[in-house]
Amino acid sequence: MPGFLPIDYQKSIAKKKLVYRAGRDLTFEYVCFYGAAFAIIGACSAAVIIGYYAMPFYCVIIALVAILWFVLNTLLLNAFVSISIEGTDINDNKKKLLKILPHFFDLDNLDESETNVIRDARLHSFLKSSRVITCLFNDNIIYLNITYLMRANALSVFGGLFGYYRCKIIAKAFKQSSF
Repeated sequence: MPGFLPIDYQKSIAKKKLVYRAGRDLTFEYVCFYGAAFAIIGACSAAVIIGYYAMPFYCVIIALVAILWFVLNTLLLNAFVSISIEGTDINDNKKKLLKILPHFFDLDNLDESETNVIRDARLHSFLKSSRVITCLFNDNIIYLNITYLMRANALSVFGGLFGYYRCKIIAKAFKQSSF
């Protein structure tokens, strides 16, 4: 079982995004992640502004797409997709979600030790990156997040948008299911 980063449940529910209980290692990782993301965004922006007249048009478009990609990935890294089903409780939602998730992922390291939280992690292998699925339950609302990690379990600059999209697909399947 991998060691999950501890979640601040109350702050995560209040902010509607995944909030970890920060330690020195996590703070350093976030500073490096956001520093790298903003450096890439800044470099692409500077290239567009400075070289607008000197660069071919397709280079400007590629730089603008790269800027948009990095901004979206940074913003969606810890974003939740919320699933609200009226007339259900935490236990019903938990059982239903545990029936749906295996259709999308292999749940190798499932952790259900907390009543309001389900987490699963896939560790890094040769051709697969690591990912962490986090589900928070609050009354009849489920908050779902998928975070992709790079080698050494560092946050992935490229995984925010893909993880958010996967959460949307799972939310749609959850609402359409009749378990």
